[in-house]
Amino acid sequence: MTAGVAFNVIAVAALEQIADNAEDLRERSNAEVIHQMRVGARRLQSTLSAFKPIVSDRHLDGVKADLK
Repeated sequence: MTAGVAFNVIAVAALEQIADNAEDLRERSNAEVIHQMRVGARRLQSTLSAFKPIVSDRHLDGVKADLK
């Protein structure tokens, strides 16, 4: 597996975790749903940092700021 493919797999999983929990949050607001959405955001932040050499982009800083 290339670094690009690995980044894709990990980033998509984190985004799915965020999106799935955001959907759940619309239906029921509880601490666990919010926690899991934040875990997904932290996973994505970590992935962006770990793969920084291959994901350099002019939008990267903005994405990281939005995740915080």
